[in-house]
Amino acid sequence: MRTALVITAGRYADLPRLHAPRHDGRQLAEVLADPLIGGYRVEWLPDAKADRIRRRVNEVLVEAGMDDVVLLYFSGHGVKDVSGELYLAAVDTRRDLLPATGVSAAFVRDLVDRCRARQVLVWLDCCFGGAFPEGRTPKSGGDVDVVHQIEPPQGCAVMAASTAVEYAYERGGDVEGEPKGSYFTRALVAGLETGDADLDGDGHVDADELYRYVYQRVVAETPWQRPTRSGRVTGDLRVAKNPRGPRSGDTGYDIPVAPARRNRWRSAAYPAVAVLAAAATWFGIAASTGGDCASGTIRLVGNTAFAPALTALTRRYRQDCPAASILVETKGDLAGLREVAGAVDGVAAISDESADLPDLVSTPIAVGLYSVVANENVGVTTITSRQLHEIFDGTHVSWSTLGGRDVPIRLVGRGVESGIRRKFEDRLGAPEPPLSSDDCENATRPARVVRCERGTARQVLDVVDRVAGSVGYAVASDATPYSHVIRLKIDGREPDFGLAESSGYPFWSVLRLHTRGAPSKDVASFLRFLGGEAAGGMMLREHYLPCSTGGIRSPLCEG
Repeated sequence: MRTALVITAGRYADLPRLHAPRHDGRQLAEVLADPLIGGYRVEWLPDAKADRIRRRVNEVLVEAGMDDVVLLYFSGHGVKDVSGELYLAAVDTRRDLLPATGVSAAFVRDLVDRCRARQVLVWLDCCFGGAFPEGRTPKSGGDVDVVHQIEPPQGCAVMAASTAVEYAYERGGDVEGEPKGSYFTRALVAGLETGDADLDGDGHVDADELYRYVYQRVVAETPWQRPTRSGRVTGDLRVAKNPRGPRSGDTGYDIPVAPARRNRWRSAAYPAVAVLAAAATWFGIAASTGGDCASGTIRLVGNTAFAPALTALTRRYRQDCPAASILVETKGDLAGLREVAGAVDGVAAISDESADLPDLVSTPIAVGLYSVVANENVGVTTITSRQLHEIFDGTHVSWSTLGGRDVPIRLVGRGVESGIRRKFEDRLGAPEPPLSSDDCENATRPARVVRCERGTARQVLDVVDRVAGSVGYAVASDATPYSHVIRLKIDGREPDFGLAESSGYPFWSVLRLHTRGAPSKDVASFLRFLGGEAAGGMMLREHYLPCSTGGIRSPLCEG
């Protein structure tokens, strides 16, 4: 019997939404179920929870007989913990609770290891973002060895799209109607559906042929994604039939196997496994093009909240382009834009602010979420949009009028140069009250409500963490390390990219790279890096949504 379990996940609660998996799963399931091609008994699990996925993987592998063929396919996010352990993310996976809510590679590997079926295929079409808790770094570095995390220890034939992975492409751009799917699964479906993956024309598509076909197809469409495999994959593992039949010879599956080959299979204590994963190795600009590197000095005037991510990104870029010199400075958004407007080539500002300055050219690079943060003693965890407006216009001076504790409200804001302040006021629909305090606790000038200002988001959080009754705003993920800071839900909603896309969460902004006139050659090189997959994966780890990833453009970045 031939059994295929097709698992797709796209509507995540704690990870960016993916559009391709549902489309990919449907297309692949149809091809695999076709009696002229795959002849598999197919079960499709779209957007299932982790418990359901683990149970069905377990049941399918445990119930398989010795002569069965089992195929496991997963399309969705892959994440890893601080030790480098790979997890397949279900729709309810939480990055802070991976062992409980994810499907670990070790779990799959153990079940494949014990499966009685001699032929098991595992296909992974994963987008790999980070899964590191705030302030932690992985022991294993930035890559995930997909082959060896899925491969059982003995007797296995392994194919993998890459051994060291960060991110895999969805295919698209400006998509109308149905999404086009990922490059990887699109190549799988095309090779099986047309029979073109039957490279020797014997009427069968084996594991070796399928890998070679997918590799050529994917690299032709997106050269920086390079499927790979281990050296132990052989043509013995037949995946499907060519629907056009053989160019000569037998047309059925039941071609006699040579006795020596059959005996070798029967004596093995472990099944033959083909792991084909659409996780890409991203070689960076220098490796992919051989010469697209900055050769001079780039000066980046950065948004203060984005500074940690920008520093990490420039460090990664210089791994590929060691001759480049990149200087990162942080200052207020408007100050940075004014500096670029009067600067020469090689200077750029990264800001979520815009300004009516001559010759300014802007390129969107990422979306950031920010949240309303409060000291934990305020006594409320959720407020309405109207209540938030009334907090900042001075209607409420105590948390008790909002159902909280009898603690005076202390507003902690940003200065007039801050882009996030301007975005917050725009979303709020009202300006912040005047400055009335230096220490954020006591009024130094007459005002209905005490309000102070701080220069950076981290300084705002330091105050909110320390001062009872304080409330402010900051990048959503930055609040995590603070012991006494909570993120207030607005109309019952947490910060979420999916909600932002559907107008369900208002506090987000687009970070743009600004130059005076067209970017210089060096800055343009860095921009191309920011639009690539290595940078995209790093931005996700820093809790920013890349504006463009593999041709898929976030609608939040339009306009």
